[in-house]
Amino acid sequence: MLHQSRAGKTLAGQAVLLAIFITFLMFVAAAIGFVALVTVRAQLARQADRSEHAFIAAEAGIEDAIARIINATPIPAAYSLTLGDATADVIVAALGNTRTITSVGSIGDAQRKLEVTIELNTQGISFFYGIQVGDGGLEMHNNSTVVGSVYSDGDIIGSNGAEITGSAIVAGGISETPAVEWATHNADHFFATASSNRDIAQSFTATASDAVPRVSVYLGKVGTPGSNLTVRLTTDNGNKPATSSLASATIDPSFVGSSPSWIDVSFSTLPSVTNGSKYWIVLDYNSNSGTNYWNWRKDTGDGYANNTGKYTSNWSSGSATWTDVGGDLAFRVWIGGTVKKIQDMVINDGQANSYVNTTAQGTACPNVNCPIATPPREELPISEGLIQDWRDAAASGGTCAPPTCNASGDFVLTNGATASLGPIRVPGFFTLDTYTIIGAPETYVEQLEHDVRLLADDTLLGILPGNRSISYHDDDIRILIKETLPNSRDISIYPSNLHALTVKIVPYEALFSVSETHAISSDGTIYQEIIPIDHLPRITLATSSAVAPVTLVALSKLIQNVDAVLFPVRYVSIDEYNDIRIYDVSKKTSIVISSTADMTKVWSNVLSAIDTDPLKRKLVEKKETLEYIDTRFGNKVFYKFTNASAPAIIPPHESNTATTTILQ
Repeated sequence: MLHQSRAGKTLAGQAVLLAIFITFLMFVAAAIGFVALVTVRAQLARQADRSEHAFIAAEAGIEDAIARIINATPIPAAYSLTLGDATADVIVAALGNTRTITSVGSIGDAQRKLEVTIELNTQGISFFYGIQVGDGGLEMHNNSTVVGSVYSDGDIIGSNGAEITGSAIVAGGISETPAVEWATHNADHFFATASSNRDIAQSFTATASDAVPRVSVYLGKVGTPGSNLTVRLTTDNGNKPATSSLASATIDPSFVGSSPSWIDVSFSTLPSVTNGSKYWIVLDYNSNSGTNYWNWRKDTGDGYANNTGKYTSNWSSGSATWTDVGGDLAFRVWIGGTVKKIQDMVINDGQANSYVNTTAQGTACPNVNCPIATPPREELPISEGLIQDWRDAAASGGTCAPPTCNASGDFVLTNGATASLGPIRVPGFFTLDTYTIIGAPETYVEQLEHDVRLLADDTLLGILPGNRSISYHDDDIRILIKETLPNSRDISIYPSNLHALTVKIVPYEALFSVSETHAISSDGTIYQEIIPIDHLPRITLATSSAVAPVTLVALSKLIQNVDAVLFPVRYVSIDEYNDIRIYDVSKKTSIVISSTADMTKVWSNVLSAIDTDPLKRKLVEKKETLEYIDTRFGNKVFYKFTNASAPAIIPPHESNTATTTILQ
């Protein structure tokens, strides 16, 4: 008999256990590998999802910036959008007539970057609003409307229903004169002509402690510099600019003329200065050229004590070497601000320091659509240097003479004709050719257009090249309109374009006649009416009486009710005590009212009285003998019929329980 030893049995058991353990490890490894594969694929899916969301956010940033540019909405150089869990960081860089929009969409650790370049349809000047206004502000009257947005550095003041259909933005104001300036200049100083003078700076000492909303430099250009010039405000670091800026802004080369002039620059984030401290205005350019560079005018007398101008190759380099320019560079600095407002306007939305009698989307400002805010200034993208360049270009083309211009130097286009002049100086007028009359009765339109045209033939209308403004002698036109249409309340006159003039007439609203030819309007004006007014009640005013326009309007509405319920009103008188009497055609029946009474309540009391016996019954039986109804004594109504011994009294009634009885 064979016997297996105990040692052999132990080894066999160990082999089986080892095989099982190895098999288990293989299964665990396979499971771990599978789980890892699934995890990686899930992570990749999540990363792809985040990447797609980041791409969508980046697209949204691009679309938002383009929409702002198209809609003339103020757009900062850099801003962020939040879209759910994602964000889009948008940067808009301006270069001449192009805008490069960069948008980085982010969600978690995923980012997608998009960039587009758009070209604006401009001719060297970029206006981004329906109207852009400087410090003089904007005044709107006579139901005038701006279809679009307005950005103003001064007050927006309206009246008579003036409206802005888009955004009305009023920037924080500045004082009329700068706080610090060195305006003297007698020599050119060119920079960015070589790598050693790309950047230039002028120091100044602050005269107050406050924010700086604007600086100006007396700047020109040579050739066509190809990129924006960055304006920086820095502190002083040992009689040279510090290597970091308190604020910065850019100057578009298209805003600057070859003829130097003041170029205004405003900061979107206002830097603050301290009285008595030195600061620097730095002009930072990123390249140099022997043909396209800049000119900052200077005063070689160097008379600005303890301050001067300097230039260097790179302002932000810690080892920059600054060299004196040999004088003071012409500059201006405004410190502090003033409150600006939007007043008597209807707007869609807005931003301003203050609102007076202004509504946005039907609600009084300020509200969510028109908050109290201090938007940054938006300087006009046209300088005196550019205007001088245009003058010089026109002068280089000679002076317009016959047959192009007439003997007086006027250039006239008629019957929709077109012409191309090229650069040329027109010493006379561009004569307006098209006249549109709005609001006049049809029978008067042709005559008015003819008469206005005669004014144009007398060179009263046109463009005055000397002061670069459109002149159409609106006073002469208003006199003409008033002589022809004396019932004109408001007359708006404005050029539709360089060869078209629109005259908009709003007539008075006649409430009463005061004679066969004259009426009194809803604002209390007595004027000559050109349409028949014999259907209106004739009103007689005592010499000493003074009736508020609101009372006249309320009285007119009351008379309409009396017409419909009691008797046709033909005459109205207001005596020296300001008591009002409303008469029928025969002047035998009247209603007496105090001019200070609430006309709505008066009519309510009259309704209650005529719906209550005995007056109700008497009016049915002998209405034609009614002499008067007197409402001057609060809620009590007195009345009298012809041959009655004494006035009867109707006691107070609750007007809301009365019913109306039609007696006619």
